[in-house]
Amino acid sequence: MRKYEPIGDLIYFISKELKTRLDEELKDRNLGQGQILTLMTLFRLKEKDEIDQDVLSKEMGINKANTSRNLAKLKQNGFIEINQNPIDQRRKQVVLTPKAYEEMFNIEKILKEIHKEMIKDLDEESLTNTLNTLNKMKNNLSEKKL
Repeated sequence: MRKYEPIGDLIYFISKELKTRLDEELKDRNLGQGQILTLMTLFRLKEKDEIDQDVLSKEMGINKANTSRNLAKLKQNGFIEINQNPIDQRRKQVVLTPKAYEEMFNIEKILKEIHKEMIKDLDEESLTNTLNTLNKMKNNLSEKKL
């Protein structure tokens, strides 16, 4: 088991390096990691009829206070609009603006370049095994302990 202990360190390093590279590429765009995660989640959920803070918090796995701060920054910078729910006035709906669509195009382009660099020289079988293994590890950590 001891020889596999570096796995966690490697996953942490890769995650940190991905975040650092993304920050470097997006530093002039007024977007931090939280806002990027929020935007990416909004795009993933955009086909849903209703996107609100509760849904976002649950999808991103962060608390409502952090979600609220991310949404406020995105609104301030013109990436989203926050509207009253016409049915339930206590709830607010998040709507992506044209600026968000333009920015998401840029983010996706940057992410594809970083991803391409990360997996260069790896064959399909290695990538498939890695993906399966990482998904299993994620599921193991996500299981609720009784």
